[in-house]
Amino acid sequence: MLAKEVFIEEMTWPEVKKALESGSDRVIVMAGSIEQHGLHLPTKMDAHSAEVLAELFAKRLGKTLVAPIIRPGCSEHHMYFPGSMTLRKGVFQDVVRDYVDNMVRHGFKNIILATTHGGNFDPMQELVPELKAKYEAQGIKIIPILDFAEFVEAQNSILEEFKMDEGDAGVHSGGSETSFLMASEPESVRMDKLARGYVGKFDAAFDEVLMSKGMQAVTDIGVLGDATVASKEFGEKLIDALADYYVEMARREL
Repeated sequence: MLAKEVFIEEMTWPEVKKALESGSDRVIVMAGSIEQHGLHLPTKMDAHSAEVLAELFAKRLGKTLVAPIIRPGCSEHHMYFPGSMTLRKGVFQDVVRDYVDNMVRHGFKNIILATTHGGNFDPMQELVPELKAKYEAQGIKIIPILDFAEFVEAQNSILEEFKMDEGDAGVHSGGSETSFLMASEPESVRMDKLARGYVGKFDAAFDEVLMSKGMQAVTDIGVLGDATVASKEFGEKLIDALADYYVEMARREL
C-alpha cells in the first residue's frame, strides 16, 4: 500500500492542505509506464518502480509529497508485445503540463520531474525550458532529474560489488530490473520464466534500431539483459542506490 504521509492520492484534501501549510512545498511528478517486461515481469514494472522510488525519494528528501504516478508513458517501441500501452508524445507531454499546473495551483513551490522509463526521458526533458519560462517568474522552481545516462550510471554503480556486467544488468527486464522486483514485490516475478535476452552494446546504433524498428527487432522475448543473474540482495542495494541518486540530484537544485 502507498504511504499515506507522502502520496497525495492516499491523503484527504485537509491532509494535503496541512502538509503544504507545514512547509511540504515540494512535489515529485514521476512518470512510469505500462509495457511488456519480458516473460517474467508484469507490465506495471516501471509504474511500480516509480512508486517505490518516489516514496523513498520523498521521505529521504523531506517536506516532499508525491503526485499520482503517471502510469502509461511513451512506449511505442514495445507495442509489438500484447499488453503494452503507449501515449502519443504530445498527449504524454500535455499530461505532464497539466500535472505541473495542478501542483502549482495548489501551492507547491518546487516541482521535481523524474521518470523510471527510458522512453519518457526525452519527452519530459523537452518540456523543461517551457515550464521554467512559464513558472519561474512566479517563484516556482522546476527541478528536472531527466538524464537517462546518469540514471543508468546510478543503476550500474553497484555492479562491481555483485560481479555483474552491464550487458547482463541490462536496461529492460534484465538483471537489474528483475532484482528490483525480487526485492520490492517478489510474488510478482515469474521465477520459472527468467531468461537471457539481448546482452550486447547499448549504444547509439542500438538505440536507433530499438526506436525505429521496435523492441522485437533486438529481442524476441522483450528482455535487454540477463534475468537469470538477478537476486533479491542486488535489488535491495539497487533500490537504495537509485533513491539516493534522486535525492542527490534534487538537493543540487534546492
